Amino acid sequence: MLEKSERKINADLRIRYDTNNPSVIKYYASELKGLVCTVSAYEIAEIVNNDPEGYVFDSNIRKYKGKKGVNKDILRTATSLETAYQFWFLNNGLTIVCDSFDPVTDPDHPHVKIRNMQIVNGCQTATTLAVAAKDKTLSKDTRVIVRIYETSDVSLVDKIVLTTNNQNRITARDLKSNHPTQFDMERGFVKYGLFYERKPYQYKKDVEASKVAVNEVVAQSYLAIVLKKISDASRRKYKIWDEYFDDIFAGHSEVESYVFCFLVYKHVESWLEKNYGADDDDLVRKIAKTADFHVSRMTAYYCLGGDNWRDVRKIKPLIEQCKDSPTFLDVHVDKAFKKLVSLIRRKKKYAADVENALKSSLLDEDINAMLYGVS
Repeated sequence: MLEKSERKINADLRIRYDTNNPSVIKYYASELKGLVCTVSAYEIAEIVNNDPEGYVFDSNIRKYKGKKGVNKDILRTATSLETAYQFWFLNNGLTIVCDSFDPVTDPDHPHVKIRNMQIVNGCQTATTLAVAAKDKTLSKDTRVIVRIYETSDVSLVDKIVLTTNNQNRITARDLKSNHPTQFDMERGFVKYGLFYERKPYQYKKDVEASKVAVNEVVAQSYLAIVLKKISDASRRKYKIWDEYFDDIFAGHSEVESYVFCFLVYKHVESWLEKNYGADDDDLVRKIAKTADFHVSRMTAYYCLGGDNWRDVRKIKPLIEQCKDSPTFLDVHVDKAFKKLVSLIRRKKKYAADVENALKSSLLDEDINAMLYGVS
């Protein structure tokens, strides 16, 4: 791994060292040496900026992705006077492998001499800090955790690269799982014998699958049925945890609205598959397999007799019916599905490309116009 670098990068990396407060961790095992320390972000930025060809990242499996996504957050934290001190706590830091390192714990000039170094994990962090330093926006209070491993074992270096970069992806849903609204929903759903899944696999073993209400599905059904954003709920669910999060979960409705929407959607999903999932008509079959949120929006409207989602007294008995005898919804689902098929058949642009039609907000508008009797 290391010998692939076209140029050896050496550095005297200045570190924070306090004789009264353990700030450097040294670890030795067999022929492997390790060091964990804290470094000013400027030190990292200087190494990167003095290496315009990026040799220091030769062994890194990722390249810099620009000022977007997570890097946007890294940049914001590292350049703000209010948050720079939090960087050490919020960032995973860097992992460096090298031919050798020598920590010099001189209180007047504590540093680590590193020979033939490679940043194998933390390319996004290191490069973002370098960009901020070049733009003269990097805060002097920004500090980074650095892990340094010394080894000449190429196969071990490969393992370090793999394991430090091979982590389970954290999704937007994961990040919102401990939001106060999610705990409120969890408590609310229990009242109706349902288990609101805030985190993936939260109830993997100990709860009957039919009683688990996955928060993403709950949010999708609410977005489609109550907020009337059917195409987004169906095809752009990533918006749930960002653009629409507050609209969905900010307490605009009682928990009964979410429970009812979820139960309607689950019944519609199974009903469509059972009745039209293998239909001989290609158009009908495609709609049955991909328009469950569209049909759910219409079904809930017919069942409730409108869009009054604040009338809890009316919604509660419907929830009980959904739980005790969900087939009472069948007449509404059947009506909704047939009207949707008719609507799509009538418009050539929809019938010609059903998949594209179901992604379109224009179809959302046509559905609402049909429900309100203005089409």
